[in-house]
Order: sequence, then structure tokens, then C-alpha cells
Amino acid sequence: MKKTQITIILFCFAIFTKNYSQNLFLINNNKEIFQLNSGNSLSLVKTINYSNNFITDIAISSNDIFYGVTGDNKIIEINIQTGGFTILSNLVNSGIYTSLVCSNNNELYTLNTNNELYKYDITTGILSLIDNIGFHTPGDLTFFKGNLIFKDYNSEAIKAYNISNNNIIDIFCLPNGNNDFLGISNIFSTCESNTIVGSANNSLYEIDFENNELIDLNIDLNGMTIFGMATDNENMSSTCNFQFSDLDCTLSIEELDWYSSKRVTYPNPVKNILYFRTKTNNLSAEIYNTNGQLLKTIVVQNKTVSLNNLKKGIYFIKIISEYGVKIERLIKI
Repeated sequence: MKKTQITIILFCFAIFTKNYSQNLFLINNNKEIFQLNSGNSLSLVKTINYSNNFITDIAISSNDIFYGVTGDNKIIEINIQTGGFTILSNLVNSGIYTSLVCSNNNELYTLNTNNELYKYDITTGILSLIDNIGFHTPGDLTFFKGNLIFKDYNSEAIKAYNISNNNIIDIFCLPNGNNDFLGISNIFSTCESNTIVGSANNSLYEIDFENNELIDLNIDLNGMTIFGMATDNENMSSTCNFQFSDLDCTLSIEELDWYSSKRVTYPNPVKNILYFRTKTNNLSAEIYNTNGQLLKTIVVQNKTVSLNNLKKGIYFIKIISEYGVKIERLIKI
């Protein structure tokens, strides 16, 4: 086996704290709508007085009206000031409708557990079946570059459905164990600049599509179960037009390319537990400081390691498997 000499080059950098607030709203299992504030704290906006069933998701129209889809298959308009509601439509009794998002044309899209995608036109009151798309989600929908994206119920994939041509593909491969990835929403700036935020395991994450990694936002959800999310400008992304490339999340990261730019470890930054997105159990790791000095060697068990004893700072982690060696930068907070 060849020995590989590794030279780590340290670049000057600055860490900026991104503000995810301004327009991000979440609904939990108690029908409480929260807003994410500056400083990334949550404040209760209103509890919705819908006593018949859960509200499984919310959406916000282009004129800032809140809507909800319920566990008993209804679309409701929500009065965010009073917590009251108006029933707009009784959905077809075909499975459970877990998701809701609004387009820039004031059309509400909802996907049920029988893989049926429906559109409700707020202006005309017409409900229409778009297609049986062959997939459904345990949680939410959002618009991303003109596509409807959602976590697939039966795999670790986030899928993109192109409404214009009915094409559906994998665009992000979640690490194992994220089947409860329920909320997903888009903090929209331009068609080229979107921040996709999702909820899983009682945490909020930014989804970094370029590097195929989840970034833990370290926002305290106070143990809440988030059913759905919405922003007041995700509807604008429905006007964009982009065709994604298929990732095929049925493949492991080794098959995709161990030496690609996609990260093996997550989250980054990390507080304590670091996870490894790989199907192999034959892993070890080495942690170096920014001077290239080896600090510790780790035997990876159950694809996780504890970094509780590691001081806050910037490090490099060298991951060793039968597929080869991979080096990633690591931020400990």
C-alpha cells in the first residue's frame, strides 16, 4: 500500500453567521405557528383554533395570506391575527395530505400518501388533479428553481418534480436516519440564490445542494415536532425554470465517487456527535489542526464519533476506508 503525504494549506477565512429569520414560519403538532426571529430564536405567532384534526402543513400566498392542509383532508384559510380559519375545499379522500405550498399565481399544491399531486386555485376555487407522480412525502413541499421539491417517503432522497414536463429526479441524498425530515421551505432571493431549510430530528438544517451536506443551524426547537414550514417568498421560486441533474440516491456515496466534492461527514459545524454518510462500517479517522499536526486517531463505531472533548476551532478530518482516503474541513462549535 502506498503511503500518501498530505499537505494541508491554510487559507485565511471568515465565518459569517447567516440570518435565517425575517420570513420563516413553522407549524408544530399542537397547531401552533412560530416565527424565526433575528438571532435565530422562535416566537409564537398564533395557535390555530382547528379542533377537528392536525394541521399537517402551512403555505403563504403572494399577498401574505396563510393557508393550511389538515389531517381530515381539507384546505383552510388561516386568520393569522385571530387564529380562526375558513374551510376552502374538501380534498378527495385518497390517503393523507401531508404537504402544502403556494405558487406565485396563488395556486396551492398538495401531495397525498397515494402519490397524487393536486392543485387548488385560490382565485377560482377549482381543485384539480395534476398527476400521480409515483412518490409521496412524510412532510412538506417547497418550490426550488421552478421545481416542487420534497423528501421521498421510501428513500433518503429529496426529489424535484418539474411541473412543466412531469419529470421527477433525485437532487439531494440525505444521510441515513432522516426519515422524519418533515419541514422544508425556501428563503428566496433570486432564481440563482435560494436557501433551503428543513427540519429533522428536532433540529433545523440548511440543505447545501452544491456539497450535498446538511448544515445544522443550532436553533433550539424546545423539543417541538415540526409538521411543516413556509416562507412568505417561497412562492416566487415557482416562476423560475431550471432542470436538475439526477443524483440517484439508491447508490451509496462510495459508488457515486468517494473522491468527489460531496462530504462524508455531517453536520458541519458540529457541536458534539459527528456522523458519517457511508454504507461501509470499516472506517477510521484522524483529526489534524490547521498546522497539519495529528491530534487524535479515532475508530468510527456505528458511523458516529463523539467530539465532545475537542476544543472549539477549525480542524481537518482524514477519513480512511477501503475505498480510499478523504479529507474534509471541520468546524467545532
